[in-house]
Amino acid sequence: MNKRVIFNILLVLGVIVFYLSFMLTSVRTTNKNIIGGADYSSFCFVFFKEKHGFYFTLACLGIVMIVISAVFKYINARRK
Repeated sequence: MNKRVIFNILLVLGVIVFYLSFMLTSVRTTNKNIIGGADYSSFCFVFFKEKHGFYFTLACLGIVMIVISAVFKYINARRK
């Protein structure tokens, strides 16, 4: 497989994982029975604390994948 293809796949997966973490957090927040409604503080609580920080870890993994892909693309562009 070509290096470009691998880094493009890594970039796409990173973006998907990043947005997936926020989508799952939004769904999980709306399913909570919170007096006063689900607002930003409820979203932050679910994002950072629910399932031992799973959604936060998922978002960090997505960011790391995006950064790695961007760095390697930059390095490959500079070599040419």
